[in-house]
Amino acid sequence: MGAVYLASHEALHIDVVVKLLPPEAASNPRTVERFFREARASARLEHSNVVAIKDVGTTERGLNFIVMQYIEGQNLEERILAKGKHSVPEALDVVSQIAKGLRAAHQAGVIHRDVKAENILVTSGGVVKVTDFGLAKDLNSELKLTADGAMIGTPLYMAPEIGRVKQIDGRVDLYSLGVTFYYLLTGVQPFRGFSALDILSAKAHDKLKPPE
Repeated sequence: MGAVYLASHEALHIDVVVKLLPPEAASNPRTVERFFREARASARLEHSNVVAIKDVGTTERGLNFIVMQYIEGQNLEERILAKGKHSVPEALDVVSQIAKGLRAAHQAGVIHRDVKAENILVTSGGVVKVTDFGLAKDLNSELKLTADGAMIGTPLYMAPEIGRVKQIDGRVDLYSLGVTFYYLLTGVQPFRGFSALDILSAKAHDKLKPPE
């Protein structure tokens, strides 16, 4: 959610990433709350496998922003497209680091709900960091931002129970992590389709076919 820019922090003398909420989206209070929820959720997670939040606020011109740690490297989707299948040791290393970041989130009462290759950053030194908590569910908050049964997440990675049950927990992130693990090892998604409905239906009713 929002436009992302590389910037320089004048006070800290470091490169940072600035995420701006588009002005047209800022007219919706629920959208604004979701935007800042990402900052609040991430800010509570002081962990080496989670992208750090540096600042958050609103400019004099009314632009809502989040300032995040800049990670020099690539996201996991880019890495898989460039490299293809990963060896078992390589995939295990990546997935174990993601799992550590998610464990920190779950212990803090935060469910990511959109774990996917695009939201995993890998540094040039091989450190893996979870980012983009824009769809995170804060189990410690009573604020309700989505209607019961609303579909939140990315269908290729989404646990089949999302949108079908009223209460979810950290296991939906573990399902998405499993999809990511499969993608790392094979270079293809376990379930595919022409639409989100096709993909979710396949997850609920079809058997997983071994990759060709």
